[in-house]
Amino acid sequence: CRVRCLSSAAAASAASASAASASARGTSSSVSRSSDDAYVVLTREAGKNDNVVDALKQIDVIPHDVILEVPMVFTETIQSGIEQLADALRNLKETNVQFVCVTSPEAMAHYVTAYRMAGDPGGNAAALACVGGGTAKALKRELERQTTACPVPPTCEFVPTRATAKDLAAELPLSENTRVLYPASARAKKELQDGLGERGCEVLRINTYTTVAATVDRLTEEQVHAARNAAVVCFASPSAAMAWVDAFGVSAKAACIGRTSYDACIRLGWKEEDVFCPDAPGVDGFARSASEAWKQ
Repeated sequence: CRVRCLSSAAAASAASASAASASARGTSSSVSRSSDDAYVVLTREAGKNDNVVDALKQIDVIPHDVILEVPMVFTETIQSGIEQLADALRNLKETNVQFVCVTSPEAMAHYVTAYRMAGDPGGNAAALACVGGGTAKALKRELERQTTACPVPPTCEFVPTRATAKDLAAELPLSENTRVLYPASARAKKELQDGLGERGCEVLRINTYTTVAATVDRLTEEQVHAARNAAVVCFASPSAAMAWVDAFGVSAKAACIGRTSYDACIRLGWKEEDVFCPDAPGVDGFARSASEAWKQ
């Protein structure tokens, strides 16, 4: 990003600032604050922010009790897409698909559902490529949630150097006439399939879910209060940013998981100096961006 992008060195800076601040107060940075104070708002669905919360607590710049989930998007499964993906997984060998590319934790959850519906393709399974470490870890989380024996998809075999669809498309090791299966959100851009197509790869994209914007009437009184008093709002997708602007405007500083959300915030009306994002997308950088925004 042109401004307010944090390099990996920012982690050390944020940690130092936290230590200095805690020393000056004579207490920890998680000191209790009143309900009238500003909040740091996480806009993913409830229950899907745990990894970000853990990263924020490790940095320890933001008081823990001002971090609150205010879900601005909700996931809706496209059942016909799940069934189509399951059918494609059953026939990977016949269709000569070498890779399945997954570009988000939510897409991974739906991929696992379809894999199990397929009845365990087993030896027919293609190699799994993930856009980043967070998506690869999502597979492990999905498997840990199971209470009964279920078919287990193959582990992730490829992750690009940067967690972006553009880098995945550029770095995926392709052989001649490679075919890729791409389970995706209906709202995902065509960056991955276009990039692979430019390299001569045939891509079968199957939309397995979509996201729906939240409205204020779906939020609790506590969540609305936090949103209206937010100092920092955290976005992991452009759709969350759009839903937030419709409901609450652009008065809070914005912390983004990566460049796509950053660009969306600028288009939606935030000033560049009020938008923060890491130079490499990912949960740790996301948390650093939020911490840096809070300090401002």
